[in-house]
Amino acid sequence: MIVEDFSGDIAVVFDMDGVIVDNHDFHCEAWLRFCENHNIPQTREDFNQHFGGTNREVLKLMFGEQISNDRINQLSEEKESIYRTLYSDHIKTVKGLEEFLKTLKLNNIPSAIATSAPIKNVEFVLEQTGLVEYFNTIIHEGLVYKSKPDPEVFLKAAFALHMEPSDCIAIEDSVRGIRSAKSAGMRVIALTTTNTSEKLTEADLVINNFTQLNMAVINQIMERV
Repeated sequence: MIVEDFSGDIAVVFDMDGVIVDNHDFHCEAWLRFCENHNIPQTREDFNQHFGGTNREVLKLMFGEQISNDRINQLSEEKESIYRTLYSDHIKTVKGLEEFLKTLKLNNIPSAIATSAPIKNVEFVLEQTGLVEYFNTIIHEGLVYKSKPDPEVFLKAAFALHMEPSDCIAIEDSVRGIRSAKSAGMRVIALTTTNTSEKLTEADLVINNFTQLNMAVINQIMERV
């Protein structure tokens, strides 16, 4: 995706799962069906412990460290195909997201996606929701070597936008994601789609959905009021 030149001095970096779409339950169900196909005992609680990590990490836990990269890729696509099939008739954005993205665009504020998801899932979400025009760059699983809470994905997003991390606000839904963005040097807004507000206290602001965000809130978080 082409990165343009922007006159604004703030950027917003979005995680995807749990932020652009509230899809936690569908990922969980996909993992459970995947595990059933492979006779692997797994509960929702087991999945929740690993949520936010990459498929590579989860599959190594399931199949052992010796699993080959080719096998990881094959199994990862199997699971994600199940997820996309389950979610395709239910996909919708988190409340208020499109209006917030329009506000950012109107104010010449660039935005990026920084996600642990594979590119096929990103393309699936953006095509189904029609939001591709609002994001100036996408950093996905295939472009990073270290998963959250390592800051790599957020640092790469800031670099792609030609922004300093300290001039970026990250929007996340998980503790791992919050710590990743904080380690990168970003302010963080957390959504309560996946976790309760009590678990998201490391964020600068916790919201239920995007109707609670506007430019006044953004500027206040960036201390530009």
